[in-house]
Amino acid sequence: MSLDGNENIATKTMNLPIQEHFYKLECMIEELINDIEENDKQIQMLKGDFLTLGYENNQQNGDISLFVQDEITRLGKENQQQILSNQDEISEIKQIIKRVKELKKSVGQQVVIIDHRVQELESNIGFKYFFDPNLPSDEVQDPRQNNVSPKQAHFEQENQEYNQDSEDYQDNYDQEY
Repeated sequence: MSLDGNENIATKTMNLPIQEHFYKLECMIEELINDIEENDKQIQMLKGDFLTLGYENNQQNGDISLFVQDEITRLGKENQQQILSNQDEISEIKQIIKRVKELKKSVGQQVVIIDHRVQELESNIGFKYFFDPNLPSDEVQDPRQNNVSPKQAHFEQENQEYNQDSEDYQDNYDQEY
């Protein structure tokens, strides 16, 4: 029995540490299972947070995209309005330039007519030839004298041609305007 008893005691003493070891392993397994369950819960929470953040991010991106699209549309409309405004201004400026050119042409024609009339009046009173420095002094006659010099006769002929040209010009001008 002693042998058998010793064996039982040895087995009992050996059983005790092994049982304790099993017990500790079981405790560790339970802790690991609890940790795994806790980690699973945390993973599920993180997945939920991730989905929430993803949804919020998509919403913000959508809002930003809508804002950008609205701004692009607004800027496009403003650009079109500016283009139309510029075209209107350009048209007005072109019309003003056209009117100024017409006025310039009209004033130029009136200046020519007035110049012809002045020359006509000068020729009628003999003013130009009396004071013309280009004429030799022997050909210059006092316009108050009744004698007509060859130069004055030539001038009167030019004056008649000029008057005819002036009348033709005035007729053309009247027809145009």
